[in-house]
Amino acid sequence: MGASLRLLDWPGHAGPIVFVDDPFAPDFTLAARIAEAFAPRYRVLHIALRPDAPYQVHVEDVHGVLQQFGFARPVLVASGLGAVIVVLLAAWYPSLVGALVLLDPVYEPPRDERLPACALRECPPDWSAIRRRLRCRELLLEGAAPDLLDRLGAFLGAA
Repeated sequence: MGASLRLLDWPGHAGPIVFVDDPFAPDFTLAARIAEAFAPRYRVLHIALRPDAPYQVHVEDVHGVLQQFGFARPVLVASGLGAVIVVLLAAWYPSLVGALVLLDPVYEPPRDERLPACALRECPPDWSAIRRRLRCRELLLEGAAPDLLDRLGAFLGAA
């Protein structure tokens, strides 16, 4: 059976900016705010991950979407546990990712029995090894910061 992901795509001239949601708490409002602020100047894609897969599968899902769209070195923006996915993607496929923007990253799984939480708890990534493999620029932001979109815009302009 094939994977079913929810994608929202706003056309644009530059980019792309790919927003990867927290698989436990998708935020379509934040994706829409990013798109409103940056499309059509940038192409913006929102990936809502399937909630029933381990983080390793999420990484491969995002990798597959980037390949399907033919994106070369996109800026990956992720919130919450979505940060796990994009950091791992950037480490596993360093030539694929242009930059990372992490909004309130969370690396600890929630205390429940859903498969993604169990995978992170029982088979956690080696974060020190992962961080050493990163080759792209990074920006860490608070998702609720009032200047979030301004800081993201400044980061994009510095590329």
